[in-house]
Amino acid sequence: MKVLVICLFVLLAGPAAAQDLFLFNANGYSYGAGGLMRFDALLIKDGRVQAAGPEAVLRPYAGEVVFRDLGGKTVFPGMVNAGAFIEESLTPACPEAYTPDCLAAALKGAASQGITLLLDTATSPALWSTLQSAQDDGVLPVRVHGAIAGLGEAYDSLGKRRPYVSDVKTELVLRSVSLTGGRRQDGCAAGPALKRNPVAFRNQISRGLMRGYQMRVDANTPKDVENALEAFADIASVAGRERRHLLSLGGLGLLPAAEDILAAGVVLVVTRCVTALQAEAFKTLFDAGIDLAISSPQPLLAFQALAGPDSPDSQDGRVAAFQALTLGGAKAAFVSSATGSLEPGKWADFVVLDRDPFAGPIGGIGNTKVLETWRGGEIVFDASE
Repeated sequence: MKVLVICLFVLLAGPAAAQDLFLFNANGYSYGAGGLMRFDALLIKDGRVQAAGPEAVLRPYAGEVVFRDLGGKTVFPGMVNAGAFIEESLTPACPEAYTPDCLAAALKGAASQGITLLLDTATSPALWSTLQSAQDDGVLPVRVHGAIAGLGEAYDSLGKRRPYVSDVKTELVLRSVSLTGGRRQDGCAAGPALKRNPVAFRNQISRGLMRGYQMRVDANTPKDVENALEAFADIASVAGRERRHLLSLGGLGLLPAAEDILAAGVVLVVTRCVTALQAEAFKTLFDAGIDLAISSPQPLLAFQALAGPDSPDSQDGRVAAFQALTLGGAKAAFVSSATGSLEPGKWADFVVLDRDPFAGPIGGIGNTKVLETWRGGEIVFDASE
């Protein structure tokens, strides 16, 4: 495992003016262009990362900030659930009509798991309206990217909006159109098989592309995957790959071949139900340069499933899982230049953990506790409260 120590001066040309926060004595991890990176201090200004690196180097630039000793606790970038079912998560608390406050309370559960960005998979007009109200009221604890629920009434209502095409500057954006095979069952696979051939997929994908949306396919049979990859490859050859469409796998026994994914130019979203038995295949895809993200409401459990098996000589599985849960998820949402890693200029989206998932037995990673979750330099979850 290659580990680089971050020493970033991009925003530190001279003595710093008054800053917001200086975290030190941290056990910090981030993933960037150079691979896995380590730091023990984090400097934050106006909700963004000013620098991350050695405490002794950064401390002179801190200025008049709030200093906080983390006591060696682990810091990760905020994690991404790339396949959230927000309306389903609201059902217990809001069986009929839900309010912005009720929605915020449900999303607080995501923040308690260290999630700072949710990619919804079935955004209805009613949910979108409530999300907007929650954002207007300032009670949205995590960033949310909506995916219009299919090409029916929801698309007719919401699809007229111009999708958000630049880096995230607000908590809420509408980005995708979801072609899903049904509602997810027991938190894993979707419902009935899609039963669409490549031509049908191409036609549906083209309809969403006409309005500039990223397309998402949630597939749960090998035939679904084959048809979707063929359709996306055809689309990529004509329309390019800049939108990084999403292919989500649910309940599959086999992951697709790396060359097929690369030809289609998609981001592969893997559920925890697949990863538990596919850790080695996942690492192979990661090594092949596939853009990977993870769909799980409990990302540290997904980390554990992907990280195995235990090996005294290599932590490659942990690195692959970490990248997919952080920067990979941000890439899936088109916001990797704004979040997903703790680099200068990015939002200060991060979590504080009670143990180090890169140390100790893999089987204990799922017991890691999230102590704090921060979004844009503001704390949105504190386990002590």
